[in-house]
Amino acid sequence: MGQLYRQFALVIAATAVISAINAVTLKPTQCALWLRPQTGRPNAFYRGFNLVYDRLEGGYVGVVRRLVCFPALVSLAAVVLAGLAIWSLTRLPTAFIPTEDQGYLMVAPSCPTAPRWSGRRKSWRASARSPATRPASSTS
Repeated sequence: MGQLYRQFALVIAATAVISAINAVTLKPTQCALWLRPQTGRPNAFYRGFNLVYDRLEGGYVGVVRRLVCFPALVSLAAVVLAGLAIWSLTRLPTAFIPTEDQGYLMVAPSCPTAPRWSGRRKSWRASARSPATRPASSTS
């Protein structure tokens, strides 16, 4: 497989290790700090945040209340969105991985200026052979 896949696997493994260390050490302490009983009045930042959050939560609850009244319409919208997602997956590129990392080999043969036609043809044929059959190539 390509080098990009190996590097990505290494990043995922390192992220998993960091996440495990975080879960074992930092999160219990953070939870203990957040769950302790509150004393006194919260500061202005927390009061403002809670005010905005409560308004957004109220708006969300209102939208959900109205949507629950129309289950067939909401179900139809969900099916249409799922269909659009599936359709877009078949039409758009599937990945941002370069083609040279997917096992393809691209060659652009070039010749000196104004070579003979037989020389050009010979050069193209040589470059079109499989890399595994060429003596100077390596597959690693």
